[in-house]
Amino acid sequence: MKLLAPIGDAIGSLVHPDARAEPTDAAWHRVFLASRIGLSLVSLALAPLCLVVGPAPAAWEAVALAWLALPFGAALAVSRRGDLRLGEMLSLLAWVGLAATVTLGTGSIVGLALLLMVPIEAATTSSVAVAVGGLAGAALVALVAGLLTRFGQGPVVTSPSVLGASALFGALAYGGLLAVATARMSLLRRDADRFARDRYRALTQSLEDVVMRFDRAGAACHVGSAAQRLFGLSPRDLAGRGFFERLHVADRPVFLKIVADVAAERQSGIATLRLRTGRTVPSRRGDFEEPVFATIDLSLRPPEPGEALDDAQRPAAAVGLMRDVSARAEQDRLAAAAQTSLEQRHEGRDLFLANASHELRTPLNAIIGFSEILSSEALEPAEPVKRREYAGIVHQSGLHLLAVVNGILDASKIESGSYELSPEVVALDDLLARCCDMMGLKAEQGGVRLVRSVPADIDAIVGDKRACKQIVLNLLSNALKFTPTGGQVTLSAKPDGNSVLLVVADTGVGISARDLPRLGDPFFQARASHDRSFDGTGLGLSVVRGLVGLHGGSMAIESAPAQGTRVTVRLPLDCRGARPAPGMVTKIETISRYSSEARHDGVPRAGRMHKIA
Repeated sequence: MKLLAPIGDAIGSLVHPDARAEPTDAAWHRVFLASRIGLSLVSLALAPLCLVVGPAPAAWEAVALAWLALPFGAALAVSRRGDLRLGEMLSLLAWVGLAATVTLGTGSIVGLALLLMVPIEAATTSSVAVAVGGLAGAALVALVAGLLTRFGQGPVVTSPSVLGASALFGALAYGGLLAVATARMSLLRRDADRFARDRYRALTQSLEDVVMRFDRAGAACHVGSAAQRLFGLSPRDLAGRGFFERLHVADRPVFLKIVADVAAERQSGIATLRLRTGRTVPSRRGDFEEPVFATIDLSLRPPEPGEALDDAQRPAAAVGLMRDVSARAEQDRLAAAAQTSLEQRHEGRDLFLANASHELRTPLNAIIGFSEILSSEALEPAEPVKRREYAGIVHQSGLHLLAVVNGILDASKIESGSYELSPEVVALDDLLARCCDMMGLKAEQGGVRLVRSVPADIDAIVGDKRACKQIVLNLLSNALKFTPTGGQVTLSAKPDGNSVLLVVADTGVGISARDLPRLGDPFFQARASHDRSFDGTGLGLSVVRGLVGLHGGSMAIESAPAQGTRVTVRLPLDCRGARPAPGMVTKIETISRYSSEARHDGVPRAGRMHKIA
């Protein structure tokens, strides 16, 4: 069988491309080509032997040799044109012509016996008309030979008896009826097969699934045409190892396992995989095209008896459907992200309520207590200095309450998209100097050195003055809050193209890599350690993030535990060109610095970068 495989492959390559699409038609063409080419080659191979052994060939022998070469021409016509009826017609003509030539050339009844090959040949045809035509030609040759013999006009010297002639015509008639019936049944069978294939193809094309068949090695031996419509891939792209190579690398073991399980355990299975489609999208940088992966559900089952992979009737290891579930996967992802966001918001609100209760109760208790003292003649201190001190405490507590309420209101406006900017020309050097003056007392009380490094000739920007002031104050307040005594907080600014960079750096406790991705979330408070917490509602950085986004700017935070924090805010020189979508917030790029905890054998590990949407 291995020796015949190259011959079979060669015959298969001669099949016309139009017939290769249908397995049954391709099989008919291969059988026709193999038999006719084989007959002609054997006949032509015996011709030299006859010339060597026998006398010089007569004229009729040369004509007979030409008739024997005609099946090769029939095979060539079928291979070139794909018309099987034309080849069958030429093949029948060869047998009729050969029988007539031998009969008239030798005067032997052997020639008439060759006519019996015509019904046999006609039985293999795919057309009733071709079979009837071949039988009519054979009958005509027999009739002419009989008439010539009857009237002594032909070279037939061995005249058959009346019984022999009747038997010959009876055999021709009976063989002809069988040939016509066989051709008719073959035609009906082929029409039924073609109707079943067309119905199967129409069914598979109407489905929103791709019908697939796999062998035991995971190679796709049949792929439905719906792959072109669903994934932009032709069945040829997925045939063989094409499907396996287009799967995501991480999903390939899952695919091979499900095929092996279905083939071995004879049980159905389903797997969710990622398939690289034929579509691409521009990359974020726009300099190349990125492939698009589709999420698919591959449902496989063992094959039913009679199901086959190819024309060789090899049993399939697994058959099933491939369905595009990218939309469902995207919905699941969005739902999971929404659930995670909701849980984080609930957690943040719980933390906010816990923190806000402290932030509100402490100043309210001070206001109520000291105002009660000042309003009571019995409790009011006699010294004016003491009364002014109590009044100052009430005033500071009220300002603290106002700041907490303003932070909550600003965060709500930003989140709902109702915060409106009032652009105006803002002198940065003056704004930053005022912010440092306002935070100077807090820095002095905490024993922290506050340094301002701003060029005197820095350009003014067009933005919301109150919002810009709030951005700087919130960043300075956070830096001072998390910087221990003896530390330093630095405020710097410098131009950078069409933008200006505001940088607040401190030498404080820093932020752990675990908390970096959540920076800027409403109500979230980072903790440098488990045993140390800091006052505040957790809205400061969230408000900064929203205000920066409204100006069309960006933020970057670099930090690590015990390594301090550096916050960089990029603001455009003119914010009037920014058109942020409602509810859209700026992205925060976070970078985890090298920390002493991240070293191993004295070698620092690489920092990690996060993008926070």
